[in-house]
Amino acid sequence: MSVTLRDAELSDRGLLRQLLADYLFEFDGTIEPYPYFDAYWEEPGRLPLLIEANGDTVGLCLIRRRGVEWSIAEFSVLPDRRRGRGWAGSCRRACGPCACGGSRLPRSDRSPRSSFLGDGQHWGWYINFQRPFARTPGGVLTMDLLLDILVEHDCSAWHWNDEDEFEAMIEWGLIDDREVQTVRAEAASVIRATEQRLPPFSEPWAEWRPEPSWGIPALSNGP
Repeated sequence: MSVTLRDAELSDRGLLRQLLADYLFEFDGTIEPYPYFDAYWEEPGRLPLLIEANGDTVGLCLIRRRGVEWSIAEFSVLPDRRRGRGWAGSCRRACGPCACGGSRLPRSDRSPRSSFLGDGQHWGWYINFQRPFARTPGGVLTMDLLLDILVEHDCSAWHWNDEDEFEAMIEWGLIDDREVQTVRAEAASVIRATEQRLPPFSEPWAEWRPEPSWGIPALSNGP
């Protein structure tokens, strides 16, 4: 399979906009327009790319400069192409020595999230694997490593989530072998903690509720 990354031209804006909208809706149900879309053609620190395989457009990659590094802002491959082989290294070659390459943050980490339904019932646990937060001149830097573990509220069962996307990251060379092994070791540790009811699964997070007097935090306008 011949896989390439190419700059998205002005004539590609409609195609990339649709790919991005489909990805965001799949990711978290977002239907609002991407707020920084136009900036990828207007600001020198942003670069829109299209992913092509054998001449067909199969995904997108938006990268931007943060301080002295380049990092991935958005990355997606069409669902029916995520398990394809022969894609390794293309994104690394296009991005060069950027923050997404794995050399600066070799250690992985995890973020356990106790999750609730709209009625306040404890739904279970969502374990997100990500790079540890690192401070930069512009704020903080991290990267979602896409692989997740979902755990039942009573720890009676668990299952993987987004394994295909994690495999796509490996195929594209977005993370190196050392980081892959670290993520898998972290995942094995989570599974052991689930099965043995170790913290945080042994702690009373299911009963936690925010103080009624707390307001909704205000966020800045974003990057």
